Amino acid sequence: MNMELMKRVVWVLVLAAVIGGCESNNNEEITGPVVPPGNSVASIATGRAVIMAGDSTMISAVVMDPDGAPVEGAKVGFTTSWGALATLQTTSGVDGRATTVLLTPISSQNITAEVRASTAGRVKYTTVDITPFVDDGGSEDVSEIAVSMTPSLMRADGLSSATIEVAATDAAGEPVAGAVIRLAAGEKFQDADGDGVFTVGVDLLLVDVNANDTWDAAGTTAGYVTTGVDGTASTTFQAGSIPGEFALRATSGSVSAEESFTLEGLPEIVSIALDSEAPEIQVDGTGGEETTELQATGLDQDGEPVPSGLAVTFEIIQGPHGGESLEDEGYGPVSVLTDALGVARVRLRSGTISGTVVVEASARDGAVVSRGTRVAIAAGPPYYIDAGADPVNIRGWDIIGVDSKITVIVSDVYENPVRDGTVVYFTTEEGTVTPSSPTEGGFAEATFYSGAPRNDGIAHITASTAGGTLSTQTGLITSGPPASVTIISAPAALNADGRARGRVVVRVLDSNGNFVVSGTVVQFETTLGTIDGSAVTGDGWYDSIAEGRLYSSVLDMDYSVQTPDDGLGGVAEISVRAGLAGAASASTQVDFLTTSASAAKSSTSLPISADIGESVPFDLTVKDYWGNPLGGHLWSFSVSGGGVVTASGTSNRFGIVSGLSFTAPAVPGKVTVQALDTDAAFGDAIVLSQTIDIQ
Repeated sequence: MNMELMKRVVWVLVLAAVIGGCESNNNEEITGPVVPPGNSVASIATGRAVIMAGDSTMISAVVMDPDGAPVEGAKVGFTTSWGALATLQTTSGVDGRATTVLLTPISSQNITAEVRASTAGRVKYTTVDITPFVDDGGSEDVSEIAVSMTPSLMRADGLSSATIEVAATDAAGEPVAGAVIRLAAGEKFQDADGDGVFTVGVDLLLVDVNANDTWDAAGTTAGYVTTGVDGTASTTFQAGSIPGEFALRATSGSVSAEESFTLEGLPEIVSIALDSEAPEIQVDGTGGEETTELQATGLDQDGEPVPSGLAVTFEIIQGPHGGESLEDEGYGPVSVLTDALGVARVRLRSGTISGTVVVEASARDGAVVSRGTRVAIAAGPPYYIDAGADPVNIRGWDIIGVDSKITVIVSDVYENPVRDGTVVYFTTEEGTVTPSSPTEGGFAEATFYSGAPRNDGIAHITASTAGGTLSTQTGLITSGPPASVTIISAPAALNADGRARGRVVVRVLDSNGNFVVSGTVVQFETTLGTIDGSAVTGDGWYDSIAEGRLYSSVLDMDYSVQTPDDGLGGVAEISVRAGLAGAASASTQVDFLTTSASAAKSSTSLPISADIGESVPFDLTVKDYWGNPLGGHLWSFSVSGGGVVTASGTSNRFGIVSGLSFTAPAVPGKVTVQALDTDAAFGDAIVLSQTIDIQ
């Protein structure tokens, strides 16, 4: 077995060991503590879907959050069913991308390798088809290799590329055709087993660029090339995302060569200039421009635009909350990558509510934040108009120049205030009004003044805009002094108990039959009880009403004596006046009612003793339960035990039965005089009695 074949056997055995190690990680769950719940590997792809055994290819996975935004800093684990991986676990960059390199051993079989990427237990996989390795044996003649990479300085942006050129010569310095030259572009290592690639557990890592204790590829390139008739071959290298100093190693048999190259880290965004394509857009669905592009330019420490591929996050931090959104994703955040000019672009769409939207752009997890840029969402054309007057009733029929403020609200179809400066025009058929006024915040104001022409005391004010296609009308009363008073509500009767009360409600109108102004004074008077001396009218638009309260009282006499008693103690005459010298007036009557006679409230003046044969005059007072004197009550009198008493008598308006007498008997003893109320028409009969000691 020649030396080259032995090396190939060793390479297969080493890779088998590596593969075995990889397979032991097939079920390992990569949990990455920096990954919030819900993040997952959204996609995985291979640089080349078909490679020859012994070659390599880049494997790239992208981690997204539940909203579809790339996640930076997520730990991603990789496993493969065949071959080896340069990195078993890596961290996603600003674009959410995590990469590794699939390394395959030399094989004479067709194989399909399945490569899986996982984060937080969520897995995606891709496949790579591997064709048999073909070698025509030219590698045995190689005694010297020259290798170069152009350019040797690139950015670690996952996009930059370089050309790799190799040349193989024999001992005589002649080109060697058909030589298979293995390539390894990555961290510098000591190739202990001489197979041209880093072998875990065998080779020594010299420079660990990202300090992860394992060899990492600097990017992706062909795992080997085969020289042509001129002894040369070339291929392409594509940079990865790890910055640092790396080495390109070319190996054929026991001969190798190395060339250093550098991947520069991407410039960081240190400031963001945020602008809007348009300072104003219009609410959705009203015919105007509804979107504008927001442009965030990322600048590096030198004030220069950053390269493409850096993430910028946009977010609405203030808005009217009417459905406005960034890229139809609400208020965000929305993450966008910079383009070749260092600009990240996002589209702002209006909603249905006008107002100001403030947007911020940030980078590096919020370490860099732009100044907020403002975009006005303007209302659509006038669609609604409404108007009102304040006050709605002015004393303007007989006075010139009394004013009322006319306020108009104009809004679009979504009830947003129209643009400031929208002109509203005013007209009226009675009095005068300001001819026009511009809106501010959707409001326009005008002033109405009383005066000629005068029609019926009701002024109709028309407000219009949009060339007269949109209009509304409001009105106000230019009222005169009181011309009529109407009592519209009063109690028919009140109990004369000193507690009852009732409302006397009146309406006051002017000479046109219009309501008078609010605050017009109305005077009240009553002949019985008490009443509020005055009140004022209210409103003046829906009505002009004043209200006085009538309070009952206990009467000093019976103003309506009837026999038998009719229960009416008196009639209160209510009079109402308004206007100068009471020019407008009205009146009504309210009955004050008494109730049944009360023994407790009634009394006699009979003595408790008398001399034998003495004649004693007396009287009797009758009152109801509230203390009102009751007239017209017929009383009968009787005596037991001797003596003589007046037979009967009737109470007067003061409730007094007078002219009564009692004559004592001629012998001593006790007699009883009884008085019986015989009023049968009102109340129960009562009995008063008095025992007299005759001496």
